[in-house]
Parts: sequence; C-alpha cells; structure tokens
Amino acid sequence: GGQPRGEMCFIDANKNLDASFAPPPYPVASNDLVHIYSIAMTPNAEVVFGGWFTNYPNNTQLNGQDYSGIGRFTSSGLITYGEWAANNGLTAGNNDPAQDPDGDHVPNLFEYYSGTNPTNSASVTRPALMFVQVNGKTYPALRFVRSKNITGVTLVPRVSSNVLFSNSLGYTMLSVIDLGNGTEQVIMRSNATTTTAAVQFLEILLQYNP
Repeated sequence: GGQPRGEMCFIDANKNLDASFAPPPYPVASNDLVHIYSIAMTPNAEVVFGGWFTNYPNNTQLNGQDYSGIGRFTSSGLITYGEWAANNGLTAGNNDPAQDPDGDHVPNLFEYYSGTNPTNSASVTRPALMFVQVNGKTYPALRFVRSKNITGVTLVPRVSSNVLFSNSLGYTMLSVIDLGNGTEQVIMRSNATTTTAAVQFLEILLQYNP
C-alpha cells in the first residue's frame, strides 16, 4: 500500500494494511534467536511458520513458550484450559479444573468457561435465575456469561422437577448476546411453563474434554 513497515505487517481480508498492527521494534543480540524463515497458510486458514523464538533476552516467546522449528497459529483464536491456567499464573498446586485458588467458591473450570480471573475473588460471575415470557407463557430461565475463546468444555444444562434431577423437563437456548469483551450472555429457559410445573430446578454443568 505504499506504506513503509519494519519487522512485520498484517494484511486484512480486503488486502489492506492493518495500521493497528504495529509491533514495536526491538534490538536483537547476536545470541538472541528471533528469526522467521518461512510463513505459509494451510487450507484450514492456519498460519504455519518456521524459525527460532526464544526468551533471551527480549521476551520473544510465542504464547509464553520457547519455540524452535515450526509453530502454528489457528484461525479460531481459541485458548485451551492449560494455556489459560498458565497465563493466569496457576501452577501444579492449584491448576486442577476442580480447584478454587481465590476462594470464591467458583472452581477453575467455571472461571475458564466464564472468562474470569481464577486468582481474584472479585472477578467472578454466577448464573442468575430469571423468568421469561414466550408467547404469553412464563418459563423459568438461567442467565449466565461465557467466554467466546474456550475449547474442550461442553455445557450440560439440566432442568428437572426435583432437586435430584431424576427427570428432565428439557431446555431451550433462548438467546446469545455478544458483550463485546470476549464474552457473551446466554439465556437458557426450561421447556416447561410455570403453570405446567410449578416447582423446577435448573443448573448448568461443565464437561471437561482435555
């Protein structure tokens, strides 16, 4: 586009230079292995690159990891639970999906799913009970927030007429609203009206698929 660029540049889908992508230049010492030798794109829109990327001396790692040889960026932008745990400073002593390092009674897996900080008890979100009107009928529902960048976790909603969840009243994912911060608000309602089933229990479970 006639615009000079040092180091790297990003060309968007319209073949225009993305001016917002401007990595600052950094000095490279003689023993600082920061070299990109080749870049290619796969049919699945994954960017594959070859080179050396190490942490000495200018923090030139990729996603917090030293790489030598070949790396890959996928088009999804998703982050695994393990990557999320490491990025949030969790270690072998507190990074289990069932653990709760910040003591807010929300386990790590739900913090990952919700996009909250597992080491800050003030950073938390919980499902909220509500009632929705559909075609003049009232249904109990749950409103919750989830991250848009998660992978390896399956949402398992449950609705029952008893606290043991020995039967199922069914559910409908009513709406999904992008909150503009990497998360989205989801409303899940029961398939049974409050008239059909006066007593109902709703919950969401998460199934971890590492």
